[in-house]
Amino acid sequence: MSRLWFLSPPWRLFAIRDAGIVLISLMCWMCASQFDPLAWIAGAGLALSAYLFHEWSHLWAAHRVGAAVQPAKKWYALFLFNMSPNEISREAFSLISLAGFVATLIYLLVFLGLPKSVSTQTALVLGQGLATLTLIFEAPIALWSMVKNAVPPVGIPGFDRFN
Repeated sequence: MSRLWFLSPPWRLFAIRDAGIVLISLMCWMCASQFDPLAWIAGAGLALSAYLFHEWSHLWAAHRVGAAVQPAKKWYALFLFNMSPNEISREAFSLISLAGFVATLIYLLVFLGLPKSVSTQTALVLGQGLATLTLIFEAPIALWSMVKNAVPPVGIPGFDRFN
């Protein structure tokens, strides 16, 4: 596996898309002191970047453990990939889950350390909202895996249509 696997098809499209979102968000953040609407765009974009960081960490962990993943079919997909629960061990599933939780925590801690501005406060509030959604949707799946000592049979119910 190449160290730059994320630049090969089919991941290249998502890498370019997400790098663009982060770049535009950072540009808006740097210019936000001049224009208030830019601060809100930057805040929303940085919060979206937190979500993307979370998703890419899941994908990175999946590649590290050698999990078979299927890339999302649409460029605007909410999730980068799908995994077949029949083709992954519980330990690998746990590591992939943990990577997302750790990434979210790191991102939120970074925001807490930034100088306070409308952008960072907006991003922090939205990022905290995304972290809460992660706990609501993903934590029960991870806990189920630990309690049952098995890989859950499905991902997040109802969200497969977004891939």
